[in-house]
Amino acid sequence: MILDGAFLTVGLQSQAAVDRIIICQAGIQRDQQGPFVLAADDQNEVAQRYIVTGDVQGTGIVMLDRLTDGETVVVEGLQKIRPGVEVDPVLAGRAGE
Repeated sequence: MILDGAFLTVGLQSQAAVDRIIICQAGIQRDQQGPFVLAADDQNEVAQRYIVTGDVQGTGIVMLDRLTDGETVVVEGLQKIRPGVEVDPVLAGRAGE
């Protein structure tokens, strides 16, 4: 029985696991058209990609749509690059290896 003003804990379970991409919040920028990321394609050329975001998970945000397979999201050095520039991406946590 739930009484008015009472607190309770609710646990929810999903029927099937769903794979989602989580992007570091530092890599997400916003303008008048919405949230976007700078992503490097398989030729390491940077492009601006508008994305659809979901829930916050720790320090990241769930990305729901609009990136293609093989693109790498830029999360550091954003002030130094712009769309159309070729970059040499380093995976996070592997710098200096």
